[in-house]
Amino acid sequence: MDFLNIPSKFCEDLAQKIIGEKCTVMNCTLEPLGDFKCGFMGEHSILKISIKESDQVLRFFLKSEPRVAMMREFADATRLFFKEHSFYHKIIPEFKKCNIQEMEDVVPTSYKYEKPNILFLEDLSLKNYTIFDSRQSLVSGFVNSALSTFAKFHASSLIYEEIRSKAIGKQYRLIDDYKNELKESFYGHTIYNVRSVDSTTKGIITQIDLFPEIEIENRDEFKSFVVNIWKNVNEFAKPSLKYRNVICQADPWITNLMFKSGDEIKSKLIDYQMIRYAPPAQDVISFLYLCTTREFRKTHLKSSLEYYYAELKKILEKYEIDENIVSETDFWDSVKYYEPFGMVQNLNHSHMTKLSPSAVKKLFENPFALQKFIFEDKSESLVKLCDENVRYKEKQKECILDFLDNYN
Repeated sequence: MDFLNIPSKFCEDLAQKIIGEKCTVMNCTLEPLGDFKCGFMGEHSILKISIKESDQVLRFFLKSEPRVAMMREFADATRLFFKEHSFYHKIIPEFKKCNIQEMEDVVPTSYKYEKPNILFLEDLSLKNYTIFDSRQSLVSGFVNSALSTFAKFHASSLIYEEIRSKAIGKQYRLIDDYKNELKESFYGHTIYNVRSVDSTTKGIITQIDLFPEIEIENRDEFKSFVVNIWKNVNEFAKPSLKYRNVICQADPWITNLMFKSGDEIKSKLIDYQMIRYAPPAQDVISFLYLCTTREFRKTHLKSSLEYYYAELKKILEKYEIDENIVSETDFWDSVKYYEPFGMVQNLNHSHMTKLSPSAVKKLFENPFALQKFIFEDKSESLVKLCDENVRYKEKQKECILDFLDNYN
């Protein structure tokens, strides 16, 4: 654990908090999570604390800054760890004071540590929660579970704002107290954001040309159509002036959800580095594009959205809150507005998230290739990756076809 400089006193206090009484820590070890220990924006490990009195070994999920220098610089510039630490230890405690159970149902427990660039979380695998391979797609039961989780997550913001508004006798919004915490990170205006958008812009043009078999009446015009949506992502990411905003998870791809199977499939959201203040439809439509197949969406997109809204409405009714704070008309209007954002999120994310584990490992082990892919021009890599992996290429084609449906 030396590289993180975690004090033994913290491990002792953490162990005592879990056990509920004074105990002696025999040993603390930190083990990489899986063969490839780096997340895209963090390093993931398991902390094990051995207890003398009971021979018990406590386990915690630990998230720390990326060791890869350029990713660490990106995380620092966009304040990803500040946002996540603030979510767990500033925002969540306020929700708890208002007895909003729904938020606690879907968010892991976090144990406060003095350094915001290291997070200690409960190890959900001990409760039989598992994570999908990033290249997989969800089917109906898991989709509905995730949509219920998003409904609880989003409803919690609405409930909290209504409770606070009533208490102070005037309109209250979360952005009033948490402007810095909810400031856009991934689609902001740092040099890293700008360079990343430029790299993907070049990649989009190359990606469309990878599929000459797709019939497009005016290919150059279609490229401009897709690129213009992509270049407008920072506008989509802003708080809406038209629709009611909530705290959005903002990065709802498949490995940011964990599922527990059984008579009822349960799920939790596990990453809050990119939280933003935006309408709930933004999260939901992005999730459906990022985590399901094109064929699933053709059949189930509308019914999935209906299911989500019904779940949201049910929770608001439980707290005796007028469902019209997110009216059905506003919800469907906002879905229509944010669907291009969901598609372009899917396109951008799929360049990285649909890579095989070996391809990700290879990319992160080569700083020059990684920098070129993320911050310069991913075109060359996209061509090579599609040549090497049919499954990867098919996913990239799906993304183009989604746009073509909305272009024609």
